[in-house]
Formats: sequence, C-alpha cells, structure tokens
Amino acid sequence: MACRVLGFEKGGIYHLYNRSTEMIPIFRCAADYHYFISRMLFFSEKMKILLPPWSLLPTHYHMAAEQGGDVSISYFVMLLCNSYGKHFNFKYNRSGRLFGQSFKAKRIEDPSYLERVTVYIENNAVHHGLVDNMNDWQYSSLHWPNEQRNPAILKNDVDEFEVIDQLL
Repeated sequence: MACRVLGFEKGGIYHLYNRSTEMIPIFRCAADYHYFISRMLFFSEKMKILLPPWSLLPTHYHMAAEQGGDVSISYFVMLLCNSYGKHFNFKYNRSGRLFGQSFKAKRIEDPSYLERVTVYIENNAVHHGLVDNMNDWQYSSLHWPNEQRNPAILKNDVDEFEVIDQLL
C-alpha cells in the first residue's frame, strides 16, 4: 500500500473505502466475508478504532472509523488489508495485490455529513443492486452491533495477533 498523506488524529472520524484491483471479487463466499469481519473487529478492538457503520461488498468496502487511541487508522487498515490479502491469496492460490494501491479516506467534520455517510454506507448494497432493502444485506454493521460481538469471532487463532499485541 502506498504511503498516506492525510494525517489521522485521535478523535477524528473518517470515511474509509477501497476496492479490489481490476474489480475482481474480494469476497467469493460467506466464509470470506466472515474472515474479513473477524479481522476487522479484532484489529479495531485492539487498536481502539471505533467502526460505527461499515459495509462489505463483493469488490469493495466502506466504513466510517473513529480513532479512539494513539494507533493510527492507517495502521489499522494496513494490518486488516494485509491480513485478509494473505488469507485470500493462500486460499485461492493467487499472488499479488488484492486491494487498490491505497485506501481512500475523507475526514468527517460535521454531524450532518456523518449522517449522510452513514446512510450511504448502510445503503451501499442497495445502491449496487445486490439487495432491495438494506436490512437484507448481512455483511454490514446493521447485523453486527458492537454489544453483540461474538467472542469466538475474535479468537486468537493466528500468530500475527501475538505480534500485534507486542506492537501496541
């Protein structure tokens, strides 16, 4: 991933998004979505990154993220996308970059913009014609509220998590 010029600040809220290279599907089955979600929730919890709305689509993702601690959102996205990319490449016997060169980020500075971004993110699957109703798309924050996170999803099953604990 290319270096990011936009600086992320503690307490700052940002709309983050990225797509796959060549618009290839990055989520080919339910297990792929769940793997990405498990890593996203694990890393966000460890790094104190709050993710109010997020949505995963076959070729891209959107999320709003608030940096709650000192670990940069940029580092969070790098770990998340590298972890998922390695998993995806191994699983599907491929090599090379999975995501576009650099994720996009827009700072959200006023509540009305946050509200518009939230509606946009939550309705992204409808916008792309994947479902008729946002409640029918299971790969969004609408179906994964923070208070109902499944501890099994956050299970430490890869050595990389031990390394991350040492870095934080």
